[in-house]
Amino acid sequence: MGLTRAALMMGCLALTGCAAMPSQGPTARAFGTGTDARATVPVNQQQQGRNYAYIELNEAVLAHLATSPGHGAFGSFSDRGGPTEVLIGPGDQVKITIFEAGSGGLFIPGTAGSRPGNFVDLPAQTVSRSGEISVPFAGQIRAAGRTPAAVGQDIQQRLANRAIEPQVLVTISEQRGNQVSVLGDVNLPGRFPLNASGQRLLDAIAQAGGPKSPDYETYVTLQRNGRDVKVAFDTIVENPRNNIFLRSSDVVYVSREPKTFVVLGAAGENGLYNFEGKDMSLADAVGKAGGLLDARANPTGVYLYRREPISLLAQMGVDTSRFIGTPIPTIYHINLRKPGGLFLARDFRLADGDAIFITNTETTQLGKVLQLFRLGTGAVRDLSTVRSDFDDDD
Repeated sequence: MGLTRAALMMGCLALTGCAAMPSQGPTARAFGTGTDARATVPVNQQQQGRNYAYIELNEAVLAHLATSPGHGAFGSFSDRGGPTEVLIGPGDQVKITIFEAGSGGLFIPGTAGSRPGNFVDLPAQTVSRSGEISVPFAGQIRAAGRTPAAVGQDIQQRLANRAIEPQVLVTISEQRGNQVSVLGDVNLPGRFPLNASGQRLLDAIAQAGGPKSPDYETYVTLQRNGRDVKVAFDTIVENPRNNIFLRSSDVVYVSREPKTFVVLGAAGENGLYNFEGKDMSLADAVGKAGGLLDARANPTGVYLYRREPISLLAQMGVDTSRFIGTPIPTIYHINLRKPGGLFLARDFRLADGDAIFITNTETTQLGKVLQLFRLGTGAVRDLSTVRSDFDDDD
């Protein structure tokens, strides 16, 4: 009788511990459900205290996600805009040509005769570290930080009383100061001069031989004036606003960072996976992980974890008043048991760092409890057998 009571007690304990059974994550019931088909999450008693946004995936949500801007942009640089004039810098080589209206002047000998295009080319010289160049009969001329035209005008004014109607042309024969550096995962890293028409970001990367890695695994970091911004390479290609003009001394660093996602729960094979192309959908990710396990998975409880900008959540109708800062931890829920669920999964594009969790069915948890119950009754049965053996020996 005592053993029977013990067996019953163990069974009750097993049933009581149903909620405490080991599991890879929360059950579908633990998430709760949204109350608005537009993904609005009102702050009510059930939602109070949550530190994440909960969104039911539907066509309206997909529309918002499709129109949201890509993560990262160069808009934070206040000096983005059109190309700037190329200024002479220390280390640049400049060439000076002086024209006179007639022979017999300061630079054109009288024996040369009067002919169109009387001019003299001065030897090319390097701008000193102090930013100056030397011109005969004009003295030291400040060149660094000025345009070639401004320097030519300065020389012309100094020669006006000595040469015959002088005209001065200054050109940069070799740029060493106005350069940008392109480093990292490119085929030909190095320093490259800025051209007078303006050098855009993609132009500089192309000049460096282009990225070595696929575009969807490539990131570009622009360093300027002590600040840096990182943007995905494909975002620059797709959005011309991100293909900004470079400035002197900019540093462009190209890096390879494979995009990844993780699949957990009742999937064929849990693990961390790399993107196989530029775009992957939720359906692609689940398929890559071996799909949903027939015996365990709950198709009504598939969840995707991501951090979203607070502005995007506000556009979806999520009450963001309880959140501080951005991005916001966000959980998307999709029910694959619904006829249109798979279409939603195929249209839901993954982002780098997404985590997918597939919940177990309630029967899976019950099966664990029954297994525990069977282990308990088996132990009682073994004790009963041992006791019977002792009684026989007596």
